[in-house]
Amino acid sequence: MDIKEYLKSTDIVEIRRSMLDTLKEAISDPERMKRFARFVLSTHDYSFFNKFLMQFQCPEVSQVRGYKTWEKVHNRTPKKGSKAIYILAPSMKTITKKDATTKEEKKDKICIGFYPVPVFDISQTEGDDIVLNTELGIKTDNPEDLLRELVFATALDGYSIDLQSMGFKEGSKVEGMNIHINNSLDLESKIVELVNVLSSINLEHYTKRKDVDDVTRNLEVKMVSAIVCSILGTTVNAAINIDDLRDKSITAIFKAADLVAKSIGVKLKQEEVC
Repeated sequence: MDIKEYLKSTDIVEIRRSMLDTLKEAISDPERMKRFARFVLSTHDYSFFNKFLMQFQCPEVSQVRGYKTWEKVHNRTPKKGSKAIYILAPSMKTITKKDATTKEEKKDKICIGFYPVPVFDISQTEGDDIVLNTELGIKTDNPEDLLRELVFATALDGYSIDLQSMGFKEGSKVEGMNIHINNSLDLESKIVELVNVLSSINLEHYTKRKDVDDVTRNLEVKMVSAIVCSILGTTVNAAINIDDLRDKSITAIFKAADLVAKSIGVKLKQEEVC
């Protein structure tokens, strides 16, 4: 079965679970994660899930557009014989809801499923020469510099970060908009701990799920943190059995990883132009 038929005939949750399993394997391959990091942090038009889906089909993917965008915006067309890369797009339906209090009717759009959409990498196209952004948001392998950049990115979201906290046993503590990182940790551990906090914050606030027990949430945070840390080039223990995760968790992990990676990438690009 080719990728288009697989995406068309397979349940979205099963696809996400399969991709997450593949992503776990990729975490142990530094070179593959380095290519994926460059793609994730330089491309903000697609979800994290679709980015990994693209890289799964085309490991050297760098800049992706749909056929019409290549043709109309960049005056380029796919080369003869090029095999499309497929992503998943939501199928939306407009419904009418009646407000229980005011009795007013309001139209709303809901997602009723997903369908495969073809896109092409720039290497698969030909036409006018163009310059597209391929800069990696993070340009340092130095743990001290990386920690400084992460603190900057987090501060732009309104958080205050204290890296010199003492008096508690945990790696970190969050009090409102104040993030305390234990001073006894080494530099790399502080990076991992800050990413853990960002992962937890995004899972809690953006996925809007209140039915999560502590064990499940800890598994989710570990997986998101492992993904993001790998993108940053920092090692973290990712010995997690995704079979222990429920379907909602799989969706939440991809969403939170997307939010954290986008936040870090966009914020660090803002720093470069300041």
